[in-house]
Amino acid sequence: NISFNNKNSPIIVAGMHRSGTSLLSKKLSEMNVFMGYYQDINNESLFFQRLNRWMLSCIGASWDNPKTFTDLDSTDKNIIINKLNNSLGTLYAKYFYFGLKKSFKGEKFSNISYNWGWKDPSNTFTLPIWNKIFDDSKNIYVLRHPLDVSISLINRNNKLEIDDKRNKSISTLINYAQFLSIAKGGISKSLLLKKMDDCLILYNKYLDEINSNSFKNIHFIKYEDLILDTEKTLTELCNYLDIPFNHMKINKIKNYLDSSRVYSHKNNSPYSFNTELVNKKFY
Repeated sequence: NISFNNKNSPIIVAGMHRSGTSLLSKKLSEMNVFMGYYQDINNESLFFQRLNRWMLSCIGASWDNPKTFTDLDSTDKNIIINKLNNSLGTLYAKYFYFGLKKSFKGEKFSNISYNWGWKDPSNTFTLPIWNKIFDDSKNIYVLRHPLDVSISLINRNNKLEIDDKRNKSISTLINYAQFLSIAKGGISKSLLLKKMDDCLILYNKYLDEINSNSFKNIHFIKYEDLILDTEKTLTELCNYLDIPFNHMKINKIKNYLDSSRVYSHKNNSPYSFNTELVNKKFY
């Protein structure tokens, strides 16, 4: 196993999909936190995203049909942890997380001397595993109003459905390769989120999971506070992460945050939903 210490413990960002984890990841990058060289359009490190998908697949789960790892016995947890430790030491890991330049310089997870981490909503469920490997990690959970999250999820799913319906011309090889991956064979949308109630139930699963674990280090951030009270929220975050606070940089960040997306459900939701499913723990 790789030896890790306080100096190079990661910052791990979790939260429900569409809750603002991408926005926070961007802000962390702007505050000189390395969040992975190769990222997808949602600012997720492709390397750690892949490992999270693999972990979820081990228990027959996915981001839209998650399951907890806390019920696994110690033998099964150790099998997963050992596999992850082996993955973290590979050349593949060095290249896909650090990039070619840093890899040539000898960067690896056991000798990182700067602030680093990754963002993935699925961390909500895989954190208990990651915290066994990086026991001094700084964990962040992003919260957003459940109705805003659910509306955003439905809207995104509708857009992805349009893409999925298009008859894209792709080679036989690529078409076949899609079915060899852990992903859904080239289908972008969630097949499980059909209505607002589905999204609200999923939101509650994520929140219940993060609340059911006793993490040594975890910091909650509200998306609404990040937008409306940026300086205070980022100051508290910097204090928690023990990273330098830069007033000029934070003032620059404040200038392009979109306040119209805060509590957007109040502008009349176009979708019906069961009000009893709306989690009021933080709102």
